Amino acid sequence: MKYLKYTILAFSVSCVFSALASFAYNKGYQSIVGITLPTFGNTVEAYTHIKEIDSPQYYYSSGAVDNLTSAIVNIKAQTSSDSGKSSFITVKQNETGTWGSNSINIFSGDEYTLLLRREKSAVTTASHSGSWYIDDRML
Repeated sequence: MKYLKYTILAFSVSCVFSALASFAYNKGYQSIVGITLPTFGNTVEAYTHIKEIDSPQYYYSSGAVDNLTSAIVNIKAQTSSDSGKSSFITVKQNETGTWGSNSINIFSGDEYTLLLRREKSAVTTASHSGSWYIDDRML
């Protein structure tokens, strides 16, 4: 019984530390894990962040897999803010795409929302993981 109390205490402490690490605010970078891309080319709002420095934004795709056929699919990413929406960029598995320095998404102080969808419309959903670099200093 004595060891059970220590085991529960150690488990509780490790849970607290892992929760603190996962909820820590990560400026300029957002990891996207296991987000579901909807059917028929619809978009999903992944995350929203406030940009801190004037710089281009980047998106890295770890991959997207069709939930029915397990085929690898490309994704399209777009950023949206009060200033407007960027164009969609197509990002293949294990590649990084950028919206460039001449688009609306380089200005600091704006709140940006990342929108994701499949490259080609399909009747099935897809699971996707990737990384959004809202401030390029994180590269």
